[in-house]
Amino acid sequence: RHDEEEAQHVDERRRNEHRLQRLASHDPLTGVANRNAFMVQLDAQIATIEPADGVLGVLLIDLDRLKHVNETLGHDAGDELLQAVSLRLEACLSTGDLLARLGSDEFVIAPIGARSSEGLVWYAQFLISAFHEPFSLRGRAIGVTPSIGISVWPEHGLDARHLVNAADSAMYESKSAGRNTFRFYS
Repeated sequence: RHDEEEAQHVDERRRNEHRLQRLASHDPLTGVANRNAFMVQLDAQIATIEPADGVLGVLLIDLDRLKHVNETLGHDAGDELLQAVSLRLEACLSTGDLLARLGSDEFVIAPIGARSSEGLVWYAQFLISAFHEPFSLRGRAIGVTPSIGISVWPEHGLDARHLVNAADSAMYESKSAGRNTFRFYS
């Protein structure tokens, strides 16, 4: 009996530790990796890449109409939309690609297989096309579009922090260019 109780306590402690680790590395709303986990994963990826492997890109995605959804349908609807967006983005990933929610309405992807600027252009266009289909939200069709900023290792940064910052700057250029488009960092 005592051994059984001890085993239950150990199992419960393990479950709690696993839960805490997940909370520390994943966005609680969408379940995808959070900023910190993404940065660690991207830096680990950078540490293994060789210049002969080609480029490593970072695509920062900002949703263009989330504020409107929050204002008209409420923040719960906005949260549902973020969850639906994360599922759609996950469906666009290939094995090994990194996805995270940075906060608010920003997501970031490092497509491991896109090893050229042309591959990153294709990937950005693919992501934009994934938003052509409206999201079904509370019986309504809600259209949101992405503004995407792209940075490239090693030209725009040698670590995750610099690459994400460069992609963020490029994303603002994308918004200035009319939204629902992408821009490379320059």
